[in-house]
Amino acid sequence: MATADLLQRVSDTIWELPTSYKAGMRVPARTLLFDFLQRLVYYKDAELLLLRVPDVATEHADGRWRLRARARGERLDALRHRQRVDVKAVTLHRFRLEQNPEGWRVFVILDV
Repeated sequence: MATADLLQRVSDTIWELPTSYKAGMRVPARTLLFDFLQRLVYYKDAELLLLRVPDVATEHADGRWRLRARARGERLDALRHRQRVDVKAVTLHRFRLEQNPEGWRVFVILDV
């Protein structure tokens, strides 16, 4: 799927992800989060988009998890964006997602 199909151009340098990211199958919340993080790495590598995600919400209904997120960012520019390391992937090694009374807690190791 092309970037234009997945992202809406807001201006010449700002991009916005669709307001919802849904899993059509019944998957655990940790799988949904893992897939979402992998998608952010994909956009960086394949589409040269540096994205930040200031808004994320989860919902559990009818046995299905839904993750809604809004991401904003810009095209990767080697002259402006000096990367000390390059994230290649999200790993499942020690990947944890736990819900507690205060909210959610996650532990993620990234492949660089």
